[in-house]
Amino acid sequence: MKINEELFKEVSVLFVDDDPNILDNVSKFLNRRFAKVYIARNGKEGIEAFEQYRPDIVITDIQMPFMNGLGLARLIKGINPETPVIITTAYTEIPYLMEAIEIGIDGYISKPILNETLYETLRKNTLRFVYRKMMEAKNRLVQTVMDWNPNFSILISGENLNYINKYLLNFFGYKTMEEFFEHHECLQEFIVALGKEEERYKTSDKWFKQIIDNPEIQHKVYLKSIEGNDAVPYLVKFQYFKEIDQYLFAFIEIAQ
Repeated sequence: MKINEELFKEVSVLFVDDDPNILDNVSKFLNRRFAKVYIARNGKEGIEAFEQYRPDIVITDIQMPFMNGLGLARLIKGINPETPVIITTAYTEIPYLMEAIEIGIDGYISKPILNETLYETLRKNTLRFVYRKMMEAKNRLVQTVMDWNPNFSILISGENLNYINKYLLNFFGYKTMEEFFEHHECLQEFIVALGKEEERYKTSDKWFKQIIDNPEIQHKVYLKSIEGNDAVPYLVKFQYFKEIDQYLFAFIEIAQ
C-alpha cells in the first residue's frame, strides 16, 4: 500500500535527552521533518510532556537524571502500548538491551547519533504509525458505512458479538453498543425463531452457527424490537472474512 509521505508532517515527536547540544541538534533535525517537536531534558520532564501533548513517536536517551529512558519507556508503554519508543545510548550493556526488549522498544540508535541512522529509524516507525492510522481510518469508514446502511448488520468473531450497526441498535431501543451490552450479552432474546423456506424452528444461542453450517439454505430470522409484540421476518446473508476471523451478518426485511 502506497503511503503519502505528506502524512509525515502530521506526526508529532517527543525527544528526551539531558545533553543540551544533542537536544539542540536533534530537535533542529526533527523540526525540519515533523509537524510538532517537543523536547524534555530528563525522564521526569519526558513523562510530563508525554501526558500533556501525547506525541505520536518518542525518542529518548537511556542515561538521564531523575528517571532514565527505560523507565520513561515503560511508563509510556503502560499508558499507550501503540506509541513507538526509540532509545538512543552510548552504552551497549546486555542488561540494558534485554530490558529494552522486554519493554517492547521499537528502535535503537547508538550514540553519537548519525542523521542517516536517525532518519531511517524514524522513517520505519513513522510508516508503521501512519499505516496503523490509515487502517484505523478504514475501520471507521467500514463502521460508518454499516451504520448508514438501512439494513441490520452485525459482526461476530467466534461466539462473540463484536459490532452492531446503529440501525439495528435503534430497532432494539439503544443508542450505543455499550448501552446494549449493559442489558444484554447477545441478540438471542430478540430472535423469536430461525427459519428456512416457510418453516420455523426454535432458535438456540448458536443460531449463527446453524446458518453458517447450512449456507445452501435461504435462512430467515424472526426479530422483535424491545417494545414490539410482533416478530418480523428478515432474510439473513453472511460473509466470512478469514484474515480477521469475523463474520458479517446482514438482516434484510423480507418486505423490501
